[in-house]
Amino acid sequence: MDISVTNRQRIDGRNDTIEETAQGSLYVKNGKTYIIYKTETENGISSNTIIADGRTVTVKRSGFHSAVLRFDRTRRTQTVCRMPYGNMMMEIETEKIVNALNENGGKLRLVYTTHLQGQIIYNDMSIVVG
Repeated sequence: MDISVTNRQRIDGRNDTIEETAQGSLYVKNGKTYIIYKTETENGISSNTIIADGRTVTVKRSGFHSAVLRFDRTRRTQTVCRMPYGNMMMEIETEKIVNALNENGGKLRLVYTTHLQGQIIYNDMSIVVG
């Protein structure tokens, strides 16, 4: 399946857009939707798994940098981003989760703010599978 990830960010008043496209798979099991794909950059291959249930989303990323990001509108979550030059603590404050995924594909939208070493980054991410 085609997977397209677009993340619009605002950092210190500047807007930026990060886009990835990949081939991957989607399946539904026990009420959770799983999206699995790999991307390649100049830093190597990253493996990505997105797990969406009725109220939360978990993004597992491994490769050049590794992290497990948890999105939950009911609470602020914390994670450690593992980078080649060291680990960084990150907090995620989720504003909105819109899950319109089913076994045929669809769209997942996450609106959230990350707090990373004193920097606040606003994110509006869309993941389209189809």
